[in-house]
Amino acid sequence: MGMLGIVIALFLAFLLIAFLAVGWIREVIRSKQIELKHSQDIKDQRADAVKRSRSVIEGQVAEQLVPHFPEWKYTPSEARFLASPLDYVIFEGLSNDEIKNIKFVEVKTGQSKSGKRQISARKAIEEGRVGYELLELDMNGKPVNQEEIEMWIDAAKNGKTISEVASEFNRSTATICKYVPSGIFGCRGGLRDSDKVVLSPSDAAYLAGIIDGEGSISLLKIVRNNKTFISPVITITNTDKKLVDWVVSVYPNGVWRVRQRDATHKLVNEWALNKISDVAHLLSQLLPYLTIKKDKAKIVLEFCEYRKNKRPYSDKEAEFFDAFKKL
Repeated sequence: MGMLGIVIALFLAFLLIAFLAVGWIREVIRSKQIELKHSQDIKDQRADAVKRSRSVIEGQVAEQLVPHFPEWKYTPSEARFLASPLDYVIFEGLSNDEIKNIKFVEVKTGQSKSGKRQISARKAIEEGRVGYELLELDMNGKPVNQEEIEMWIDAAKNGKTISEVASEFNRSTATICKYVPSGIFGCRGGLRDSDKVVLSPSDAAYLAGIIDGEGSISLLKIVRNNKTFISPVITITNTDKKLVDWVVSVYPNGVWRVRQRDATHKLVNEWALNKISDVAHLLSQLLPYLTIKKDKAKIVLEFCEYRKNKRPYSDKEAEFFDAFKKL
């Protein structure tokens, strides 16, 4: 190879090295630019995250303080914070132990808008797809056995309510009802507002027929602490539990229980009503449909109306009792 060839080769080699060097320098510069951009992106994202987090925290704090804002129109103590999907549930009347309305409230601050969950929740509420469910947890932890079931039944025969049995055996009433019909247990009291139990004409006629045939309407003389009291009572007694279940379903007030004379006799279902206001309210609805026991019902109803005013006892109560006994 001559001198010219060597020079050309060296020149070409120099060009190749220069080309490679320029490419490497460009790659280093590009890498540095990417690194700087990535670093800046991280800083921007962190700043944005902090900003968003601050906004969310401020919103959450504001949401929890809303019941104390002048725009809030409900009683703060009646509000319960849910956070998601809606912010509050309001139990109107809770402070007076009588809830009249339940409302859900969604709180928005600034330019925030309702999300998909909030919209679907609002729609469910507006369309009435809202319900109530009681979940009773059995904390006993032991499996139910036949011996325990028989003990429940014995307790029921002795007049105990299902709540009393549940408390005694540390069981939920739901667990007991899986193995024993709830109708065999006694029941205490009734509805507070008996005047709200209004029978339909057909139910009133049917119930009157049951009382005429399977029931009784009475005035009882009770001696307590050397004092005599007169008490009204309506009872229905039958071995068919379905019949008493129907009575309870249309008129929940009263006391119902199951009793059994001995092992050779059937279980007897008994429903009784003895609160003066309840007896008066029921008889006023049944009187037009009663036949056999109509005269007794009239006297008992008059007695109840007289005793509603809670007058001091006098000879008047004895007159009602004597008139009833003559029938």
